[in-house]
Amino acid sequence: MATEALQFSGAVSGYKGLETDIARVGHDFGPTLNFRSSRDVEVLGKPFAKFPGTTLAACQDQCVATASCQAFNFYRNGMCAMLTVRKPTRGNLLSVTGARAN
Repeated sequence: MATEALQFSGAVSGYKGLETDIARVGHDFGPTLNFRSSRDVEVLGKPFAKFPGTTLAACQDQCVATASCQAFNFYRNGMCAMLTVRKPTRGNLLSVTGARAN
């Protein structure tokens, strides 16, 4: 059983199990962009874009591809919210968040 997520270029890791599990944790999208996803937390702030009926992977990909997106919140109901801030955060058992590290 894996107990720690580590950054490693060329590797994709994740959790196996429920639909709500994170499909990609610590996915390295290139040397100039560190992007991390975390379960049960959300970034507070007003989203500049929302996409209903999407997947966690699609939400993460859209944020990575959008220069102004600093973080996203993905909710179990399929809602993706993109934000221009990474903090503050709070616990939310219905959310996965991802944020640029730099």
